[in-house]
Amino acid sequence: MTITAEAIHGWPDPPWPGWRDQHGTAPDGAAGWALFGWPGAYRYALRRTWRTGPVLAMALLNPSTAGAARNDQTVRQGCAFAAREGCGGLLVVNLFGMIATHPGALVGIRVAQGMDPVGGPINDWAITQAVREARDSGGKVVLGWGTNADRFPQRAGEVLGLVYREGVTPWALGFTASGQPRHPARLAHDTPLLAMPF
Repeated sequence: MTITAEAIHGWPDPPWPGWRDQHGTAPDGAAGWALFGWPGAYRYALRRTWRTGPVLAMALLNPSTAGAARNDQTVRQGCAFAAREGCGGLLVVNLFGMIATHPGALVGIRVAQGMDPVGGPINDWAITQAVREARDSGGKVVLGWGTNADRFPQRAGEVLGLVYREGVTPWALGFTASGQPRHPARLAHDTPLLAMPF
């Protein structure tokens, strides 16, 4: 069965204004989808689907400029880990919805200009939708916000609470010295998944 971009959305429309979704085909041939906040300063979710089956959801720190048809190193790594776990798709959500190529931007000039780095309630909605989809499809939820989350312990705790509220035990690809779940971008493909401690 061919997976088309139009067939992979699968979520209800967000109950807030100011969002848009994007469909496309990723460079590796996977069907892609992304949910953005207008005017492009936020990305709430990104999906890759290469076959039907379980979905692996990853909750990371903040989105890059990757979209429905554009991959980056983190998306490529996420797809590799998802395929290794027997999944047919990857969903990426983040503690913060603000698109930034460096985490320092989360506390930098755009925040000083009054932008909310979390991205409002739609970001928590997207995280919850991703967790539910992974759970209901028989997939896994993997946390990977990395050492930069040391600066945002309250937000990390909020997102961990969203995951546990859905009755899901999250996983991680190991832990930093401070106990944060490691970011997947530079990890070996055989890095084992470990259950998150409560």
